[in-house]
Amino acid sequence: MKKQFLSAAVILLLLCSTNTVSAQKKTRSTYSYEMNGRDGETVIHTTEDNQDLRIRMKNEKILELVVDGNTIPESDYPKYEARIKKILEQLEKDRAQAEKDRAQAAKDRAQAEIDRKQAEKDRAGAEKDREQAMRDRQTAEKDRANAERDRDQADKDRANAGKHREEAGKRKEEAALERQQAEKDRDQAVKDREQAEKDREQAGKDRAQAELDRKQADKDRAKAAEHRRIVNELTDELVSDKIVGSNDELLNFTLNKSEMTVNGVKQPDAVYQKFSSKYLKQLGNHIIFSKNGNSRNINIL
Repeated sequence: MKKQFLSAAVILLLLCSTNTVSAQKKTRSTYSYEMNGRDGETVIHTTEDNQDLRIRMKNEKILELVVDGNTIPESDYPKYEARIKKILEQLEKDRAQAEKDRAQAAKDRAQAEIDRKQAEKDRAGAEKDREQAMRDRQTAEKDRANAERDRDQADKDRANAGKHREEAGKRKEEAALERQQAEKDRDQAVKDREQAEKDREQAGKDRAQAELDRKQADKDRAKAAEHRRIVNELTDELVSDKIVGSNDELLNFTLNKSEMTVNGVKQPDAVYQKFSSKYLKQLGNHIIFSKNGNSRNINIL
């Protein structure tokens, strides 16, 4: 009996109760998981087709298997191994996809936060530039007033007019330069305010995109679960119609707008009409199912 088949990733996945659809039945199944932190034991509890199954494990080894309250002897464990492994493999796939979606949403939220902080910095810089422009304007006004006083003094002191005119000219040039600098500072303040507004808008877009990604992840998980349910219903119907003897005998099938094959054998038109009218409308134009051991591949085009 192969007892070590629970991976660490699957054990973490089962920390929450989960509902899924059995690969063999049409009914819904429930799963729960609990762990004793002191001795490292884990318990997996599932109810499927009104059958209660409880597995107690430690270090990836089955310690006890109870079905409908009856303890199963170790010699009968192989009867349940395929069923348990199949459930755990599907749960691991769903967990991996959910983890990718959560990681993407986290990246989008982080980028939105970075943009928000940058917008705050730009606003602060714009405010500093505005204050500097105000100080430059005040200085320019003072310099213009000084230049006027110097010109008056130059008129009064014609004997020394050359010297005073030269000094006044220098101050006038300095005042002009300072006025030009004040204009540049005002222009820069306007640009900084515009950039801050763009950054705020980008932060809003990033937050909205993060929310869209989260909603899309929820839709994708729901769609995948519905596809698995319908394909399970189809495979069960193949068994009930005696097209295959059991689900274990079903290796592959295809169903499209022109034909249906099961285990490589093209099915009669009556069988094709029955399954295409029922399942193509629900799933799509082309359904491809294959199985390799305990691994199932479903492609819907």
